[in-house]
Amino acid sequence: KAWRLLPEWLAAPGEPPLFLNGVGGLAAPFWRPLFRSRFVGRGGVPERMVAVVESVAFLLMENLALMRRGGTPIQRLVVTGGYANYDGLCQRLADLSGLPVARPELYEATALGAARLTGGIAAPAAALEVSFTPAENGALRRRYGRWREAMGEALG
Repeated sequence: KAWRLLPEWLAAPGEPPLFLNGVGGLAAPFWRPLFRSRFVGRGGVPERMVAVVESVAFLLMENLALMRRGGTPIQRLVVTGGYANYDGLCQRLADLSGLPVARPELYEATALGAARLTGGIAAPAAALEVSFTPAENGALRRRYGRWREAMGEALG
């Protein structure tokens, strides 16, 4: 039920806590299977939900930084999957990465991929529905910096 309110919460100004996201283990680029998820700071349900979404953006930024350091030229990001439905996440990705972020009209690629694998369904050509342009977001950048510090401390 709370997920239905997430778009509104993502659009609200505020200072959510940080979420060190190890749900199912801490994945790339840290690779810690027994990492314990935790919040750093306080907040109610809306702020914590925003913190969880931001943690996804922060983890993606860590991977993007490694790709850039490895010489991979990146001109834009294309997002798919369930979280791609949230404009607030897409805009945060654009703001942090400095790249345009595009969400295809058919963004639920997980279900489409499973259907293609099981039934031989051809993938339709998906036109880009929404594009998010990077904007300056100092508060988000500061939270990302604090998240990186907290993650460094948690990883010891």
